[in-house]
Amino acid sequence: MNEVIKYYRHFKGNKYMLLAIGQDSESLREVVVYKALYGDRKVWVRPKEMFFSTVLKDGIEVPRFKEISKEEAYAKEWGTTEVSCQQA
Repeated sequence: MNEVIKYYRHFKGNKYMLLAIGQDSESLREVVVYKALYGDRKVWVRPKEMFFSTVLKDGIEVPRFKEISKEEAYAKEWGTTEVSCQQA
């Protein structure tokens, strides 16, 4: 598993932290392990090709997940663009 910390916004608006690229034990397909930055902060797994695919939104092709900065990922939640290491 390749551990990576990056931040993404889903095309519907919610923000997520990408934790790692892993491998499904049955299919051996690459998967993305990511955590919601809202609500109860569930950890999710999605096939890598789906995570990095595009979708149609209002008739326009957009990324399913768009990479954003750490500051942008936490700005609205804490009401600031400053992020301490303890909060991440």
